[in-house]
Amino acid sequence: MCSLTDSPMARNGKTIILAHDHGTEIGPSGFEGVEERLDPREVFEMARHDAVTALGIGKGLTETYYPSYEDDVALLAKLNGTSSLWSGEPYSPQNWSVEYAAELGADAIGYTIYPGSNREPEMFEDFRWVQENARDYDLPVAMWSYARGQALKDHKSRDTVAYAVRLGLEVGAAW
Repeated sequence: MCSLTDSPMARNGKTIILAHDHGTEIGPSGFEGVEERLDPREVFEMARHDAVTALGIGKGLTETYYPSYEDDVALLAKLNGTSSLWSGEPYSPQNWSVEYAAELGADAIGYTIYPGSNREPEMFEDFRWVQENARDYDLPVAMWSYARGQALKDHKSRDTVAYAVRLGLEVGAAW
């Protein structure tokens, strides 16, 4: 599998990914103070900046806006996501496939898991499937790994965050 540093998403071995999945994950409140970013075209224009090496977005923004920017913006296709309206144990369902992301021109795949959630085993299995499918397209897979769940006493502690990061390495997230 290709690493992030060897992909079109990197420049001189480094990446700066502009993540723009906030419309799904947080909703309109995620744009307070930066209302101009409610318009996805503004974010695509930001992604054209020389310092930005890739734009991380979901299916709808990719289908609607990416064709106009595909020559100027590297695409990290964020395959899963959920809204902040959800109140159960953390889980981020897959919204589109590796195959479709590759068809639309993805340079890499992005995926979120929530270690510590009661649905952790299911998320590890989902990630395994995504990571192995991405290999068929020589696409690296970046992971958003957020320790969450009822059993965690402090999801922001140094040890918990380090553990969530280590899990990314252990299950095959790109480096």
